[in-house]
Amino acid sequence: MRFDATRLQSLYDRSTSALELTETKACTPPPAVVFPGSFNPFHQGHQQMLAVAREVLQRPVDLEISIENVDKPTLDAAEIADRVSHLPAEQRVWVTRAATFAEKSRLFPDCTFVVGVDTIQRLVAVKYYHDSSAASAAIEEIHARNCRFLVFGRLVHSRFLGCHDVAIPPRLSEICQSVPSHKFRADISSTEIRQARKTP
Repeated sequence: MRFDATRLQSLYDRSTSALELTETKACTPPPAVVFPGSFNPFHQGHQQMLAVAREVLQRPVDLEISIENVDKPTLDAAEIADRVSHLPAEQRVWVTRAATFAEKSRLFPDCTFVVGVDTIQRLVAVKYYHDSSAASAAIEEIHARNCRFLVFGRLVHSRFLGCHDVAIPPRLSEICQSVPSHKFRADISSTEIRQARKTP
């Protein structure tokens, strides 16, 4: 997908919180399913997750890249443009400033987010909040905006973990739907791909 990177300026000057990069001028409905990620790079595992999410939820799936991240530097316009250029041309893509899922729920209410189980673990990790009550408040905000999670298993420390293999609060578990391993298992990560590219 190609687009004019100058369109991102409204995100950097904070005049907007989300920018849709659809290549059609036709009016499109708000997203029902959003797959957030850094997509650095967009790989086969992401493609499989997209396909399974469409099959399970019977809805189109939009991609979302945030220029801000809770534990990574802000992405510049050139980096965003490069990542978006490697996404499927027919795919609807959003670029946002929403670093957390509480923020994403404000942009995309009544939405199901497609995530890996490691992301669900980070969602309640106290280190990303001022204290444990802030983590609980974030979950309640996501509840209040009628958002849910479709959770894919991931390889974590050489072990494949599903949603039921990790400890998460009951209130979060209520809005999580787990994808069974027979539908999806991709032992691949963007980090491993980037490291392999650096190896001579």
